[in-house]
Amino acid sequence: MKKFAAILLFLLVPLLAHAGLDENEKLNAGYIIKDIKIPEGSDRADVTVNTVIDSPPKAVWAALVDINGWPRWLPMTMKAAFLSDEAARLITPEVAKDKAKVLEINDLNPPQRVGENQAGHWQRTAYEEYNLPWPIKNEWVVRKYNYDEEPDLFRASWRRIDSTRSENDGYWEVRPWSDGRTYLTYCYRVKPKENVPELVFKTAVSMTVNSMIKALRHESARREKTI
Repeated sequence: MKKFAAILLFLLVPLLAHAGLDENEKLNAGYIIKDIKIPEGSDRADVTVNTVIDSPPKAVWAALVDINGWPRWLPMTMKAAFLSDEAARLITPEVAKDKAKVLEINDLNPPQRVGENQAGHWQRTAYEEYNLPWPIKNEWVVRKYNYDEEPDLFRASWRRIDSTRSENDGYWEVRPWSDGRTYLTYCYRVKPKENVPELVFKTAVSMTVNSMIKALRHESARREKTI
């Protein structure tokens, strides 16, 4: 009963705090606006997150594209690294089902360059491991990333090659906001293999997103000093 009350309080407090504000006012005030939808009869969740970060877009983008640096600052990230170009060519969807094989192939074909920002449009493959909050199980995933840089839009989209989840695709979008700040959109679709009650799952997703955005704000502010 106490656990249920805590979950209910976690969900209600932000709703009460947002009362009377329109979306732009919420964004300017630093709110993280989340929409977590689970279609009726489905175990798939569609998550959309919008927020404003006080750092400029280039600093936010630099943090997001440096996957090799994620374990240093991104909560729950145990491992994250771009695979070498040669390893990416060898890792088919069938091979990707065996994470030990993925890591073995990458060890045999180490990257000659790691995590560089290749301006314009590029693709990379990455291996990631996450220690996720209860009741969501820990996750490993091999993903193909597509990066696109335009004058007023940075976009990183990804598709799952294989993972502990049966679905895991999405994207980040980074745009200019007023006063040199950044408007961030984060969307993803996930289909957990575990059977979790909807309210508990939404709470876990919301807590994870809050923690991630807080860390991204901190890391973007750090990188802002070096760009």
